[in-house]
Amino acid sequence: MKKLFYLMAFISLGMLSACNDDDDAQPLIPAEKINGTYDGSSETLALALTYGGEPLVGGNVSFNTTDSKTASLTLKNVIPGASEVTIDNVQLIGTTDAYTFSGSSAFTRAASGTIEYSGSIKEAQLELNINVTMSASTYSGKYALGGPRMGTEEKWEWNWDEYDAFEAGSRNDPPTIERITASNPFTCLYLRVDVEQPAYNATKWPEGWDYVDYIDGNNIVYNYSLMLRNAGVLLYQVLQSVTLETDGNITANYSSDALQIDTKWFTSGITQKEIEQLTAAKTWKTSPKNLTFWFEKDGMIYVKPNIAAIITQVLADSGQGDASIIIEMVNQILNNEDAANTINSLLKGFLKFELEPATINLVLSWVKDGVPLNIKSEDGHTYLYLDKETIAILAKEFPQLNTLLIESNPMEMGSMLASILQNFTNLFKSGVIQEFNVGLDLVKQ
Repeated sequence: MKKLFYLMAFISLGMLSACNDDDDAQPLIPAEKINGTYDGSSETLALALTYGGEPLVGGNVSFNTTDSKTASLTLKNVIPGASEVTIDNVQLIGTTDAYTFSGSSAFTRAASGTIEYSGSIKEAQLELNINVTMSASTYSGKYALGGPRMGTEEKWEWNWDEYDAFEAGSRNDPPTIERITASNPFTCLYLRVDVEQPAYNATKWPEGWDYVDYIDGNNIVYNYSLMLRNAGVLLYQVLQSVTLETDGNITANYSSDALQIDTKWFTSGITQKEIEQLTAAKTWKTSPKNLTFWFEKDGMIYVKPNIAAIITQVLADSGQGDASIIIEMVNQILNNEDAANTINSLLKGFLKFELEPATINLVLSWVKDGVPLNIKSEDGHTYLYLDKETIAILAKEFPQLNTLLIESNPMEMGSMLASILQNFTNLFKSGVIQEFNVGLDLVKQ
């Protein structure tokens, strides 16, 4: 009898074990209930996404599994420099009502590096934590603004003795033009302009040509150039440092304190001691992460704004709530094939002017793909700048900006800034520019 009892118990345990194995083999959540594209603004497939430990808005993640054991994650507008990255072979671990996962994966696009990920998924909700380490770059690190220093500028200049003699009629040949140099102060704004040597003609000076460089304070051309060069004194007051993080973030130490302005800084420059006095009492803050990113591509540095995150942050700072409606409107404009006309219609309605379609398309490409900045390092300084081809497109809008500056008169400097822009307008119209670079002068810490 005992043998029969043991036999029946053994058979029962075997059957129970088989049933448990069958249960384990069944997915806790059917794949069709969790596959899909999750978005932070979606109410049906909600996404809670962090990047580097901080919330990230503006991206979306597609989740797909066929066997409820492994899955793929496709990250869109999440990784700097890679509009889309797919992580395959994500191992799923089932719980009572969800799957969890974690791991790491390499990626390569315009940027390359390693992704560490972890998260969970259940019906209608995906939580994903991403930590990225970009491939080693000589440009990652913390930068301070370049301080004031003396540098050598060059310009084409008339031989004035010959010029005066020619004007007086005592010289038959036109005056010669010479390349001469002068020492002038630099600040954290980087400006490099060069023009071809002009030939003497009836107009004597091609319009705007004499703005290129400068010699002494008696020449109004010198004053304009020096004002632009030393407009960096405003930047010193709002920006202390910039950090190109290894995960692609750009963070900054900044101040929102009131600006101080002294016109002598724009005519005679500013000293390091004056900068230290000016900034000593400033309250410096660290900018939030995931608002702006950077990556290297084709020998350039791209700066990519996260428009959705910036809109969200601005509304939050002003005490306003949900940004989803505004973000949706912006996305519709950005993805509109006729975006230039749409934007011009808005500008005409609000500001009473329109922009060249080429200008709008350039700015749209910056928003979508990042602003391409040239980069070079010399004598311990790193320069990030836009070049002539890019500025030439923007220069077409300078006349309209002149009008806006005069009407709005920012910091009571509208007329001065408009005069500077007018000189640039004339210079670009002259057609003699060989090189034109404008950007930031930074020093790595």
